[in-house]
Amino acid sequence: MSTPTTTRSWILNSYPTGMPKLSGADAHIGLTSSSLPSPIPADHVLLKPLYFSNDPVQRWWIDSNPPTPLLPFRSGLGKPVPGASLCQVIASNYDALRKGDHAVAYTGWVEYAVSPASMCEKVEQLPQGLSYSHYLGTMGLTGITAYAGIVEVAEAKPSDVVVVSGAAGATGNVVVQIAKHIIGCRRVIGLAGSEEKCKWVESIGADVCYNYKDPTLSEQLKADEQATVYFDNVGGQILETMIYVMADHGRIASCGSISDYNAGEGGVGIRNYFWLIIKSIQMRGFTAFDLQEDKGRMREIFKQKVEEGKFRMGEQTETVVDATFEDVPAVWMRLFEGANTGKLVTRLVT
Repeated sequence: MSTPTTTRSWILNSYPTGMPKLSGADAHIGLTSSSLPSPIPADHVLLKPLYFSNDPVQRWWIDSNPPTPLLPFRSGLGKPVPGASLCQVIASNYDALRKGDHAVAYTGWVEYAVSPASMCEKVEQLPQGLSYSHYLGTMGLTGITAYAGIVEVAEAKPSDVVVVSGAAGATGNVVVQIAKHIIGCRRVIGLAGSEEKCKWVESIGADVCYNYKDPTLSEQLKADEQATVYFDNVGGQILETMIYVMADHGRIASCGSISDYNAGEGGVGIRNYFWLIIKSIQMRGFTAFDLQEDKGRMREIFKQKVEEGKFRMGEQTETVVDATFEDVPAVWMRLFEGANTGKLVTRLVT
């Protein structure tokens, strides 16, 4: 293979305020081509993304008015849509990253990227022949979010009853497994969007999983043991329901609000805020970027538990979609349809 000199990129044409538009004259993103730096600068590498991570937070990275802490990740107009990728090194001008190595980098949606080596994380083959794609999910920021959120933010203990929303998603399924198989929480309750997903969540460790679309969800939760910990992935109505039904002095770890990501100015806040006060509930928001020092320790724990057969990481915990580069945006949009079980990953094919 000759060294590529150009790359195609999905770039941001304009900042969306609601659901991003992928086609038409007013499409928010567009496909373009550009030249790559040649020769490769010192301490840089040429990367070819093999897998793209699909994450709800990318919606904020292209928003017209993102929260201030996300501004460093925001894409400028005319720049590639931001995002993480699992890459192979095609050529290198840096001794510690050689041709053929694998690395995680924030390349954005590009076919090739010349990146500073300092911005790349070299990764090694996982045990039991597990795919490198898990470095975008359980072994990456998704796993950090789950581990740090339930262990350090919520401080879950074996005596706790834990409820996890988005339990069939990338972060939620890891939280369920940590709560049940690593912490040993007394009862773990999942919330997911279909009966099929609920059965899957129960198969990975939840004592029970309720369909959040069921109009009797509140009654089902009230009839169950009262939650002392709630791991919130979604915000919105489910968060409000949990505030009503969980125990006094409960703890909420909040890492996402996907129910509002495409709502624009129509997003709904917590309408029962007063209940947080009268029930003495502690609620803390956090992001994986706050807690990256846990990554090495977390990975070793997960590897050990996989070897012991106490933690699932494999094809069953990720949804890998084969896609051409032209279809990359459409795969990402599946996040907002709830089409994935586990982590949603795009595998580039020609």
